[in-house]
This record gives sequence, C-alpha cells and structure tokens, in this order.
Amino acid sequence: MKTFALPFVIILMTVGLPFRGTTQTVEPLDSLKALLPEVTDTLKVEVLNKIAKNYIFLNQIDSCEFYTDLAKQELENSPIPSEKHEAAILVLRGNIAHQRRDLGESTVFHQKALDLFVKIGDKRGESVALTNIGINYIMLEDHERALSYLYPSLRLSEEIDNKDDIYNAYQNIAVVLSNMERNEEAKAYRLKILRYAHQTQNWYKIIYAAGSLAGNYKNMGVLDSALHYELMAYEKAKEVGNQVFEGRLLRSLSRTAILQERFDEALDYVDQAFPLTDTSNYLDMAFVYNYDAEAKFGLGRFQEAFESAYKALAYAELDNHIVLLNNAYFQLYEFYKKRNQAEDALEYHELYKQMQDSVYNQEKSSKLQNLHMIYETASKESEIVRLQQETQIQELQLRQRNLWLLLLGGGALLLGTLGYFGYRQRILRKEFQLMQSEQRLLRTQMNPHFFFHALSSIQQFILKEANKREAVLYLSKFSRLMRNVLEGSRTESVSLGSEIESISHYIELQQLRYGDCFDFNLHVDENLDIDEWSFPPMLLQPVVENAIEHGLIPKKESGKLYLSFEREAEHLHVVVEDNGIGRKDTVPGTQAYRKSVALEVMKDRIALMNRRTKRKSSFIIIDLRDDQGEAAGTKVEFHLPLKSAI
Repeated sequence: MKTFALPFVIILMTVGLPFRGTTQTVEPLDSLKALLPEVTDTLKVEVLNKIAKNYIFLNQIDSCEFYTDLAKQELENSPIPSEKHEAAILVLRGNIAHQRRDLGESTVFHQKALDLFVKIGDKRGESVALTNIGINYIMLEDHERALSYLYPSLRLSEEIDNKDDIYNAYQNIAVVLSNMERNEEAKAYRLKILRYAHQTQNWYKIIYAAGSLAGNYKNMGVLDSALHYELMAYEKAKEVGNQVFEGRLLRSLSRTAILQERFDEALDYVDQAFPLTDTSNYLDMAFVYNYDAEAKFGLGRFQEAFESAYKALAYAELDNHIVLLNNAYFQLYEFYKKRNQAEDALEYHELYKQMQDSVYNQEKSSKLQNLHMIYETASKESEIVRLQQETQIQELQLRQRNLWLLLLGGGALLLGTLGYFGYRQRILRKEFQLMQSEQRLLRTQMNPHFFFHALSSIQQFILKEANKREAVLYLSKFSRLMRNVLEGSRTESVSLGSEIESISHYIELQQLRYGDCFDFNLHVDENLDIDEWSFPPMLLQPVVENAIEHGLIPKKESGKLYLSFEREAEHLHVVVEDNGIGRKDTVPGTQAYRKSVALEVMKDRIALMNRRTKRKSSFIIIDLRDDQGEAAGTKVEFHLPLKSAI
C-alpha cells in the first residue's frame, strides 16, 4: 500500500556570528543589554550583534533587525573601521532576509560577507557564509548549486578543524544528496555523522543521526538496516527519557514492520506509541492511526482497520495537511477495493484524485516561485559582479593616470626605457596567450578521443551484460568521470587529488568493462599533500589507456596495473607500470605499443609546458624484461616540477 511519511531530517540554518573560531553560545539578553552603556566603538558593535543574534534564535526577526541596524550605525560612526564586524552585520542581515523567505536578498548579503571574509583571511567566517548561501539554494531546490557552496565550506571547516562545523556540513550535504536521490553518497555522510555523535556522546545527535540513517536505508529499500538504526535511535530516546522522540520512533518502527509484512510487531509498536503521542498534535495522531489501520488490515481485522483509517482522516482534516489527506483517501480506497466494495472505493478514489491534482498544482506553484527566486538571486549576483567590475575599472583608470604622471615626470630616458619594457611585455603576453590557446586546442583534441573510447566501452558493456544494475553502475561512474573531465578542460591545471580521482574512475570503468581481468594498485607518498599541488588535467589518461588496451588486455590473465606518485625534492615522480605483453608484437594478432593521437597530444602538451617554464617536465617509456630477456611489461615515468594549486 502506498503511504507518505514526513522526513526525519531537519535542515538547520547556520546563524553563528564568526567573531571567534569556535561555535558561540547564546548569552542572556539582559546581561548583554546591561553592557551597552559601558562599551564603545567596535566592542559596542560586537555586543549589539550578539543581542541581534539572540533574537534570531528566539525567532523575533523585527527585534533582530532593530539591533542589527543599531550595530551598523555604530560601526559607521566608529573611528575604528572593522571589516570583521562589517562582515558579521552582513551575515545577520542575510539571516534576517532568509527568515523572511527573501532568498535572493539573503544570498546577496551572504555573498558580500563572503568577499569580506576572504579579504581579511577569516576562514571560519568564510565557511559560515558559504554554508548560508548553500542553504538558500537548498530552499530554492537548486541542488547542484547548493553543493557547489557546501563542499568548499566543509573543506574550510576541516582545514581549521572545527568539529561542530564539520558535523553541520555533513548534515547539510547529506540532505541535498538525499533530495537528489544519491542515496549511497548520502549514506556515507550520515555514517560519518553517527560516528561523530557517538564520539561526543550527545544523545540528541545520536538520535538524529541514527534516525536519518534509517530513513536513508528506507529510501534504498534496505529495510533490515533501516530497522537496526531505528532501534538504535529508539533505545537512546528511551534511555534519556525523551517521550516525544520515543513516540515518533515507535511510529517509524511500525512503518518499517508494515513494509516487511510483520503486522503483529507493527501493531505492538503502534500500541506503545499511542500513550506517547500528544493528542493535540493532529499531524502525529494522523500518522499513528494510519499505521494502526494498516497493521490491523494486514492481520485481517478489517472493521477495526476501517475505524482507525477514518480517525486518521479526521485528524488529517483537522490539520488540513494536504499530503496526509491524500494518504488517508488512498488508504480508504485501497481498503474498500480489497473488500470488493466498489462504490465506496470509487468515492475515495475520486477524492484521492482531486487531492492529487491539488498537490500537483501546489508543487507547480512552488516550483514557479522557486524559479522566480532563483532568477532574482542570479540578477542580484550579476549586480554584485557588475559593481565589482566597475570598482576594478575605476582602480585601473586611477593607476593608469598615476603611471602617466610618473612617465612624464621621469623624462625622455625613463619614457624610452618603460616603452621598451612595455613592448617586451606585450610580446611575452602574446606568446603566453598563444601557448594557452595551443594547450586548449590540444585538450580539445584529446577529449573527443577519450569520450569516443569511453562511450564505446559503455556500449560494449551494455550489449555484453544482462544485469541492468551493473549497466546503470557503469553509466553512473562514467557520468562522474565525464564531469571531472569537462571541469578540467576549462582550466590549465587541477589539483593532484582531482587528477588521481579522475584516473581512478577511468581505471574502474575499464575493470568493469573487461570483467576485472587485471588488478589495480595505487601508491601515493604519505608526505605528498595531493590537494596542495596542481597537475595538468588528463595528462595520464592516454598512458593508462595504452597500458590497459595494448598491454594488459592482450595478456588476458594475471594483469597488474601500478600507479605511483612520489615527491622528489621539488619534483613529482609519477610511474605508470603494467606487466602486460610489452611494446613488441609477442602475441599473435596484437598490435605494438602504438603512437596514438592522444599519446602524441600528451607529448605536445609537455613540450608546451617546457616552453612556458624554466623548470622542465619530462617522461620516458621503459620496456621491462624478465630473467630470460622476454617482454614483461612497460613502465612510463614522469618527472614534473611541483607547482602550488593555489
């Protein structure tokens, strides 16, 4: 039977003011207000901000706005300018706009705060601003853009090791991934949340994390695991004596038991939930009667089931909850249909269809409203960019005027010298732009080559495999790899970590394609921070492709592929080694290690890299031999200068 359940997860808005590097507690309003006559300048601004923050927590938005405006006026009149306090005020104004559902204006304030935090090097504040923008996009249902802010926020929190911010980032990212039905990824984050909750021994976080994880497993259809984590959350709620959570978790347990057709256990959970459910909470009462009806119907106690179903409908009507009304109509329709009472079944089916149309219209209206908000947000973001560009142009014009005055005052000799160097700089810039264009052209030539082979692999895999689940997994891995490749194609370099991730995805796809006929081993020097150093995107792919296609696959068994990344002083030493047939035609029908288009492009890319820097990059291909002098594989070694990814 189809039923609806409200999500266990609650999205929490980040409102912590980034004055300090740790999470702040809310101080009493009276004691804060008492300080106002005794403080001046930026200290007074900070006290006013804290008072405004208190009102945000109390959901008294008008009072929060009043004290935020006072803080802004105080800062403007203060003889001591403070960009830190200015950014904190912008965070408050962004949160006020968020509470009033003006998400476009909220995003503009948080973006301005973000720019200031970046300018003054406040990483905690930068993380807060990124999180707040990400949450705005969650509300707008723009999930990809939400993640584009939440992931950098998480990296900053990890960098400064702020445990609470890391925990909150995991929660927000898991919510977005669940909304996108990327349940495996969401599960991984929720497992991290649960581990953190156990480490801190925070009972609320344990209940929250276990309950969320149970919901994640329900979405995946893994009911045994869902039951395990629901019981974990229930036992913790029972241990701390929180009857509200106890009642809600008992209802959730009854729903899981119904899905498993364990109707006796489901009814037992419902019976325990009734005395713990607040009868004035129509939403909770509708749910408990709904599950009571399903359990009794499953046990064949039809009359009692109908009575509970009508009570669920009555509570849904009291709350005027569209989703619950829809669920109640559908439940009665199903009951009457199974009892062969066609006239009554038709009546509730009509009500169900009408409510479905209402839900559809509501969702359509909500989506249109969200699209309008996204448009307004984008317009305001464009206005920010335009103003920044105007400021940059004005600064550039001012610098140019000063430069002309300096040139005129310096005399003819200085003018001639500067003219020569200016001419020389233009020549070098043109050469650099030409090399950049050539690099882009080479990467553009490489991408179609790579995509052709990858799509060909997908086609062969789908034709060969009968298991659709495996085919879908293959397509999912390819889509993630394609995204990395396309992102890398827009930049001259990516982080070493990103390149390792991309090439690992590619090798996994090849293993799937050829049925795991070769093993893959990756070694990364423990002293090498892969996120600190840059790397030319897609440089290794043609070498790995040749190793697999022309070395390991013809061998057909016991294939091994080895990748190594080692730091040698100021250089990166990369090894791609296979134990395939080597470059000679040792097996009938196989081709020699070919000079592919992609391999030639790679050589050209390295040549261009060497033209642009005095620190040379190089690579060599080594033919491996066994003790009898027979071909035993191929090794390719790269020596690349280390360059910071920042």
